[in-house]
Amino acid sequence: MATAILLKNALKMISLIQKEKTIHKFDLMDKLSMSISTYNQIKPYVEHRYGQYVHYDRKSQTWTAQTITEMSEGSIVIKE
Repeated sequence: MATAILLKNALKMISLIQKEKTIHKFDLMDKLSMSISTYNQIKPYVEHRYGQYVHYDRKSQTWTAQTITEMSEGSIVIKE
């Protein structure tokens, strides 16, 4: 189970990535005032739990928001 602090930081991270559309990991850490160790703890959780909303590219070290389109009430489709 995720701690309240982990969940809070993960949601902030997702929100910023969605707002910026594409952001380098160091810019993300700067904007969130997050240490490298905190980022390294949260990253795997975000990738696993919220992978349908964001994508991390290891080669370029950037996070990208996934496009979400509502199809009908209660269901969504993820498009890359």
